[in-house]
Formats: sequence, structure tokens, C-alpha cells
Amino acid sequence: FLPFPDIGLHMNNSVIWVEMLGLLLLAGGTGAEPPRIILDTDMRGDCDDVGALATLHALADNGECEILGVIASTTGPHIVATIGAINAYYGRPYLPVGLYSGEDLTGPDSYAEVIGDPMRYPSRIANETAPDSTRLYRRLLHEAPDHSVTIVVIGGQSCIHGLLQSESDFEGDGSIGRTGRELIEEKVRELVLMAGVFAEMEHVGEWNVLLDIPAAQQVAREWPGPIVYTGSEIGHGILTGASLTDPENNPVAMSYKLHPYTEGGPGVIGGRSSWDQTAVYYAVRGVDFEGEAIWDKAGPIAISFTDEGKTRFEKDATGSRYYLTQRMSIDRTAAIIEDLMNHAPRASIAIKMPSADATYPQNSAIPIEGEVIARDLDVERVVFAVDDDPIAEVDAAPYIAEWEATHPGTYTIQAYVDGDDGSRFYARPTVVTVVE
Repeated sequence: FLPFPDIGLHMNNSVIWVEMLGLLLLAGGTGAEPPRIILDTDMRGDCDDVGALATLHALADNGECEILGVIASTTGPHIVATIGAINAYYGRPYLPVGLYSGEDLTGPDSYAEVIGDPMRYPSRIANETAPDSTRLYRRLLHEAPDHSVTIVVIGGQSCIHGLLQSESDFEGDGSIGRTGRELIEEKVRELVLMAGVFAEMEHVGEWNVLLDIPAAQQVAREWPGPIVYTGSEIGHGILTGASLTDPENNPVAMSYKLHPYTEGGPGVIGGRSSWDQTAVYYAVRGVDFEGEAIWDKAGPIAISFTDEGKTRFEKDATGSRYYLTQRMSIDRTAAIIEDLMNHAPRASIAIKMPSADATYPQNSAIPIEGEVIARDLDVERVVFAVDDDPIAEVDAAPYIAEWEATHPGTYTIQAYVDGDDGSRFYARPTVVTVVE
């Protein structure tokens, strides 16, 4: 456990010193494991959800956390593909995504229809194949080590409410053998909620609480473990996203371009409040940045929500609920989050040939070329495919191949690059036509 096992022979009070060092390491020093994160989002409601998922991927690329999966607490035809496109952009196309199966929560889409189009932003998953949110929650927790998971909810609390209420044989998953409450007690280290208001007590109700007030009330009352709330007042003034670029390739930038309530309005990449990014940041790094406090953690408190969604709280020395208050300047906090949102994927690939919408005669050899940019990754191979059927595998540059087009028709040319760490990055597909 310690690098110098005989240190007690050479120091006074050696036993105390060794025990104190061990406690420091266990409390989050260099020996601490990165947190395992499940993100629960109302993606498509606002672009800060996209910014929060981008922030989480940046932290995972830094080795600061492991992403177990994503839960979608909203519905809509493009929701899972949108999440899948962002995950694919950062090289994690097959992260499991669970979908809320309760009351329909569709609404206007400002960006999901565009980002959820797999011909524009490659996504390998869709609503039709996504598991129910409670089922996925239960599986991910069951497979995780004890007290290792942090759940971050940046939308309504319908899905964690469903987890909390689930029986030990939910939809026949009896092999798990535990109720949702028991899984939470055994597996969850902390619940982080972007919810509530802790500065303006006459607020009419915070958005994420209003999405499902009964769920927020019951979670606050019955969740069997610590909860940290990042209130609406925390992220409101932290404007991020304005420096994002390349929206045609970067789905995060596109969401900030299309959302109507950024600083620049629809069609202009502009800043937007960072409500959800603050919750993700805290869940992974805590309250600090390089040893300096961004926030203070206040509490413990007793907390409840009125039937109108208003936040009510008071000090409670025996409680296990906390909330954050701002310490660092808003501008500096925004710069820290903006830097994470601008984190470039570890690799990318683009199809240089054939050109989009090209036409070729039957029985011709169609040249295919992929351009790979590897920033922090050793490339293991590049695979080319036609209509999802692999036709060539190349393990070194130049990444080129030929496909014999023997039958007339319209075909989708695809390519992806595999990293030596298991990551996979997809190119935007190209459609070609073969004629007689």
C-alpha cells in the first residue's frame, strides 16, 4: 500500500503518520479511482445538455472519469440518435443509452432533428433499439463495484424516480435480485442534481423540478444516500459556447448554432447559461480547479419542493443533502468550462473519395480514401464499408481502397477508425449512385 513499508523504523510516531497518509489517499488523493458516471439528461430541451455531455467526454478523455452510460429523460423521435451522435463524435459510439418510456414528453426541436440525422452526424443507435431507462439503470448499477457510481441528473427526475421505485424483478430481470433502492444503497456514491433554487426563494419554480414535481419531491425525501444540488442560480450567469467552431462536423457547435436562446439567437453560435455543465464538473472534479475553490459546498440541509415547484430548505445537522454556492468569479468559471467544451476528439476521419453524390458506371472500381487526424491516439486500423458491409481494412496510411460496383443502385460509403484503446470514430457517410 505504501512505497516505503519500513518507514516506521526511521520516523517518530510512524504508525500515526502511516495511517494518516493512508486516509489521505483513500479520501481522493493520487490513489483514488476515477468516478464512474451515469448522465441523466433531458437532451433537446436546451443546448447546455449538449455542452454538459461534451464536458463529460473531455473529462473522460483526460482520464478523470469513466462514462458508464447516458439516460434520456425526454422523448422525441431523434433523442437517442442525438445522444449517440455526440458520443460517436468523441469516439464512444456504443455507450449504452436508455430512453424514458413514460408519458410522452415531446416538444419543439431546435437541434435534435439535425444532430440526430445519421447522414450528417454519424450515430449507431436510435430510439427503436434503446432499452428502457429503468432497465438500463439497474443493469449498469448491478455491474458496477459497490459505492463507485455517481449519477448526474441534468433534467427532470422521472428516470431516477423510476429506478428508486423499481422492484427486485423489474420486467423479469430477477437475476439482479435487488430493488432499485437496494441497488442505490449498494452501488451509488453520490447523486448530483441540477435542480432547485437556493438564492431566490420566491422563484416560481426551477425548470428541472417543474418537469416532474412529484419525482423531485420523492427523491428529495427518500433517496438513500447523499445528494448535492447545483441550483439554477449557479449556472445562470456562466455563459459558455460562444467559442465553439466547425458546426458542420462538430454536433456540439451545431446545437449552439441552432438553439434559439443563445446570445446570438438562432443561426449564430453564441453563449448560453451553463446550468448542466456545473453539475457534470462537480460530479467529476468536485468544487476545485487546480487547488482553488470554484464553489463552496453548503449544508447539510433538509430540502423539499412545494406543489408549485418552489425550493424549501433549512439547516439540518443530521441531513445528507447539500448545495453549491459560487466562490470563484463567474468569468473565470466560464473560461474553465469553455475550455472543456472545446476539447477536440482524440481522432477523426473524413471520406475524401468518392465525392458526395458522385455517379459511376456499373462494374467500375470506385476509389475510396479516408483522411485520418489522430491527436492523442494510436491508430489500429481504418475500415471501409458499403451499406454497413465491410469491404476493406487498412492498418497504415495512406488509407485507401477500391470497391467493385457490380450492380446498379444507390450506395452509402462509410468509414471508421479504431484506436488502440478501443475507441472508434466514424466519418460522415457519402452516398454514390451506380448506373448501368
